[in-house]
Amino acid sequence: PNPKYYVRTNGSTGAGCGPLAEPCSKISEAQANAVANGIETIRVAGGNYNDPISLASDMDITGGWKQDFSDFGPSEVTTIFGNANTTPVTVDGVSNSSISGITAQGVARTSGSAVGIHVTGGSTGIQIGDIDSPDTLVAGGTGPNATGVLVEGGSLVNLENANVNSGTPTAAGSSAYGLRALELSVVNVILSEITGQPGVDGV
Repeated sequence: PNPKYYVRTNGSTGAGCGPLAEPCSKISEAQANAVANGIETIRVAGGNYNDPISLASDMDITGGWKQDFSDFGPSEVTTIFGNANTTPVTVDGVSNSSISGITAQGVARTSGSAVGIHVTGGSTGIQIGDIDSPDTLVAGGTGPNATGVLVEGGSLVNLENANVNSGTPTAAGSSAYGLRALELSVVNVILSEITGQPGVDGV
């Protein structure tokens, strides 16, 4: 009654991956296949995914699942890593989507600001974290203007059951933000902990 697609690190690739019998190995590929087939729910098993994603509209992604997807696993951590110039999770012009039970981990940036989750483009109905999922963890990584969750462009977000850390700012005059909301954006913070590391003095 509620078809789902699945992801685990030892899964497969290609247009046919996603069903329980053949999980995808990349979240981005599972999402592309899900959109193509009208699937709106993706379960991701614990593991490290060096696969930055751009969340699609009407999509629900949850991590922390056991390798057989039967339930959440206390030791199963689903980590989505960014890279030197890409944020782990981007939400741009999206509506009615959620991501929870994951760790969005920024790394050392060589270009752009160090952001863990970036919501922009007037996105609405966005849920980051959920009380019914494992804790959602977000870290901006290391770089200019380190920010855990950046919400801008008049976007609307619920942040729930999340632990957010700005990451580590670099360079003189660089600030750090656990949560930053700009341009008439609105963020409801529910049962979450937000930390900003010290900024760096300017010259």
